[in-house]
Amino acid sequence: IAKEGRKYGLNICLSTQRPRDITEGVLSQMGTLIVHRLTNDRDREVVERACGEIDRSASAFLPNLRPGEAAIIGAEFPIPLTIQIREPGMKPNSDGPDFQEHWGKDKPALTNT
Repeated sequence: IAKEGRKYGLNICLSTQRPRDITEGVLSQMGTLIVHRLTNDRDREVVERACGEIDRSASAFLPNLRPGEAAIIGAEFPIPLTIQIREPGMKPNSDGPDFQEHWGKDKPALTNT
């Protein structure tokens, strides 16, 4: 979809915490990357390969990005552009289920037999 969709003006947004999981073919189709803090060397190498213009010295700051900071890297940006992302006004409800609240309820009493 990424390869064929570009000629029809289709844009795709991929999000991952592990850039090394994205195949080289898909990475080669990406024009712009928004990169948050990357501490893993393999992930940084993938970003460097995906953006031919970026060199090791320009990507050396990626492990030092603070929470909420990101770097925009791509063909339209001669040097990586660091931005601060604001927290949303309405935070998403992304809590998982609270199993501990329900564990032990309606539990049959243990008896010695």
